[in-house]
Amino acid sequence: MVANKYVLLPLLILVFVGTSCIPSATPTFPTAQPEPTVTPIQQQPTSTVFIAIPPISNPLIQSDNESKDEFIVRIASRISKRPFLVTLSEMVSERNLWLGVSPMVNDMVKCWIVEVDSMKQCTTENIRNYTGNPNARKIFFAFVYSDSAKELFILDYYRPTTPYDMSEKDMQDTMDGYRLVIELQDGKWVEKSLIQVY
Repeated sequence: MVANKYVLLPLLILVFVGTSCIPSATPTFPTAQPEPTVTPIQQQPTSTVFIAIPPISNPLIQSDNESKDEFIVRIASRISKRPFLVTLSEMVSERNLWLGVSPMVNDMVKCWIVEVDSMKQCTTENIRNYTGNPNARKIFFAFVYSDSAKELFILDYYRPTTPYDMSEKDMQDTMDGYRLVIELQDGKWVEKSLIQVY
């Protein structure tokens, strides 16, 4: 009996020591993440109008003795089939560019008739014939914004309403809107971007 006590005692000691060496499993809790720092958005300068303008692959360059307005007319001539009337006009609203360019005769500053191989200043008869004719192609453009090197213009292209070359959707929407950016490089204006927006 005494011998059994001496045998059990070392066993109990081993069991006690063995269990105390086993690391206890302590629950882990996710640590609190620090609060994100809120930084107020800085007001961007208005020159950011020209940020991320997709470059044009084959830009036109202002030729010698060509005014800036005539240069824009030449760019516009790639939008429409000839002949068509193109007019430098006023914005409908400088606060809402989506209202576009005014097609009203009273808001016209200058205008040109673009033929297949020529461009000429409008006459009063040209203005009367084109503005009142729903089948005539017309482009109205207006200056919007400028920084030290670039200028932004809006161009509104009114397509004919005759059904011979138009789908039903085109018959309902006969105006396309464009944004044109030109840039001054070495004393000449260069076409920077021409994007259709509506």
